[in-house]
Amino acid sequence: MSNLRTSVCALVTAAIVGACGTTVAPPSADPAPSGDPAPSAGLDLGGDVTTYRGDAARTGVMPGPGPTGTPQLAWQFQAGAPIGSSPAVVGTTAYVPSNDGMLRALDLRTGTVSWTVPLGATTGSASPLVVDGSVVVADQSGKVHALDPATGAEHWSFQADGPIDGAAASVGDTVLTATEVGTAYALDARTGGVRWRTGLPAGVTRSVSASRDTLFVGAGGILVALRLSDGAILWQSSVASSGDCGTPTVAGGLAFDATGIDGDALDAKGVVAVDAATGTVRWRFASPTHDQAYTPAVSAGRGYIVSEDGTVVALDAATGAVAWTAKTGAPNEALATVSGGIVYVPTNGQTLVALDAATGSIQWRAPIRGVPYAPVVAHGMVLVGTNVGALYAFGSAAK
Repeated sequence: MSNLRTSVCALVTAAIVGACGTTVAPPSADPAPSGDPAPSAGLDLGGDVTTYRGDAARTGVMPGPGPTGTPQLAWQFQAGAPIGSSPAVVGTTAYVPSNDGMLRALDLRTGTVSWTVPLGATTGSASPLVVDGSVVVADQSGKVHALDPATGAEHWSFQADGPIDGAAASVGDTVLTATEVGTAYALDARTGGVRWRTGLPAGVTRSVSASRDTLFVGAGGILVALRLSDGAILWQSSVASSGDCGTPTVAGGLAFDATGIDGDALDAKGVVAVDAATGTVRWRFASPTHDQAYTPAVSAGRGYIVSEDGTVVALDAATGAVAWTAKTGAPNEALATVSGGIVYVPTNGQTLVALDAATGSIQWRAPIRGVPYAPVVAHGMVLVGTNVGALYAFGSAAK
């Protein structure tokens, strides 16, 4: 999260709290979604999105399908605080945290609330993870919650040594997370028991990523790889002279990360690709304006980088060579999502933009309100949460 988003989120949080008060309504009093439901009560076939960015490697590739044609707003849900993360979607249910410490299960077809659980602390940018029969989400008190997907009842909880700001990942039955204090954890997905813990060179303020056998963590300006079996550090690569790393993406034998986030050095802001086995830098990308660029979505050998200079850049993931550049018309902080040959980018200019992945041509735009977070594309819909507490669900237009 950049300084721009941090300051806007603080203002919006204060405004929402001032308008809503400090008392959280019980589940039955949750506001109803606004807007007319989509014409069809059914959902298109497709896979679930059980974790942030679509998979443990955070590639940003979603199973889809997305909406056909020019989409329409199917429904909109209003939370009592900013939605600072992306929902998980399993079947007909979307799991949505908000920064008043609430986790809700919403019906994907209508946006109505199935259950609400107060977690006791804000979730920051921690998106939910659905694994081994539990919805897992961490909060900024350092607690990891595992809840029943159908009811919200607690399966287990674990108290880490400090705040957790990002989404957990899972490989098999292992849940992986890291704290602001600088500790990485591997937990048993069924019980919450600690399998290992490892000290890192700095605190972690973004989500962790994982391949089949390696955990990747941005700790300050250092990208760290840990062996999944025992937590041993395999390598550390100092990729930024100032600021923090973002959430890594792992694909094609490379680990990609944003660098210089929230830092003062303009020449540190960009994206780096390193060898996933050794940490050796392969290439770097920077905006010509020195605006912050963010970790790419990677699909079919291409990386899709968004930037606060208002561009989306497609490049060869192996070499960094630019294939095309498109302008969205506003700063971009929310990481791109790719599904079905479409790149989805919600902008700070209150617009969700869909671009052709092959050419960068804009296919359609849809209005949203607030500073957005990375979208989810599943079952014929696109979901986008924003810092004004709105969750937008776009579906196919009526035929």
